[in-house]
Amino acid sequence: MTRKYMIRIVHIAMNRSTDCRLSDLRRMVNFLAEAESRLGLQVSIWEIGSSRLGVDVDGVKHRSFGIQSNRFTLSPALRKALEMLRPDSIVHLHGGFVPEFFAISRFIRKSSLKLRLVLSPHGDYSEIRLRSLSPLRKAYYYLFERPVIREASLVHLLGPTEVNGYNFFIQQNTPFVCLPDGIANGLPCHANERQPGKDPFVVTYGGDINIVARGLDLLIDAFTKFYLEVATPVELWILGQGKDLDALRLLADRAGMEKRIKFFGRLSRKKREELFCRSSVYICPSRNGNCSDHALEAAALGVPMIVSEETNLGSFVRQHEAGWCLQRNTAEHLRQALHEAYVCYKSNPAAYAKLQHRSLTMVREEFNWNTLARKWKEVYSSVS
Repeated sequence: MTRKYMIRIVHIAMNRSTDCRLSDLRRMVNFLAEAESRLGLQVSIWEIGSSRLGVDVDGVKHRSFGIQSNRFTLSPALRKALEMLRPDSIVHLHGGFVPEFFAISRFIRKSSLKLRLVLSPHGDYSEIRLRSLSPLRKAYYYLFERPVIREASLVHLLGPTEVNGYNFFIQQNTPFVCLPDGIANGLPCHANERQPGKDPFVVTYGGDINIVARGLDLLIDAFTKFYLEVATPVELWILGQGKDLDALRLLADRAGMEKRIKFFGRLSRKKREELFCRSSVYICPSRNGNCSDHALEAAALGVPMIVSEETNLGSFVRQHEAGWCLQRNTAEHLRQALHEAYVCYKSNPAAYAKLQHRSLTMVREEFNWNTLARKWKEVYSSVS
């Protein structure tokens, strides 16, 4: 049955930044809201934080609410705003294990407001994260996170790793939908100028420098073994910052790869694109959910990728034949994938060119925010 009125969506996200930069999650909310607005939906972004960080988005109303000293309570302004929403409006919560979201779901339930909740944990329900919950975090889940899930009409999961975690650990009756996050609008989506066969063969990783979560120990091990078995120049470029940067440098030094592994730190998107255009393959052996946006930025420039199943990109890479998805996330499988990519790059320029083209197609068809917004419109219409 078609609704007779325009769907009203309110996206709610936390503003916990201390350096005046939008987090990846907040940027994602902006992109989705802007694309939904272009479809004619009534869209608002509400952020909860100590200061207004969000930027204005065309066609999207923006409101800011303060954090309370007791985070399990809502500010009077936020309570009033919820009460003023039209019945059947959709409140889309972004993030998992957020005390304010427990307060919102409890307030909606106790006030008998006819609002529909959609919850997007954005990777917080991945299997490895749920397995590694501390006792305090587990207690939080049972006391506060589970009631949010129960109150929600729908849970949004990013891919297989979150589906596995949700089904095995959470075991709630709330239905879920599986949709990826998109890539920033305005990326070029054209093949890079990298010619197959040209030295050096450049392997690039970009994103958070977290050794265990991102599988960077596997990457160093696999790249070292790969380097020792090929005769022509190969390099590994690592873009980004994180808590394990010094430890990762030490791993590279101990492997004797200090001259073959280059660290570039945090770069602007323009600088990253320049490096991606000189890359032969992008790699992400993540153990813990999604890669950063860097993986899709590289794919939008026609760079084939090697990814683990845990990145939630594996099904798309296989469907579009845009690279290699590891059967198992081990150093040996990673080394084999590097060798296959190297042989393709050096010896089969026609096959490599197809990989470049398929990478572009994958981004256009699967990770475009306008396409995802249309899918979200269908999802919202089905939420009861």
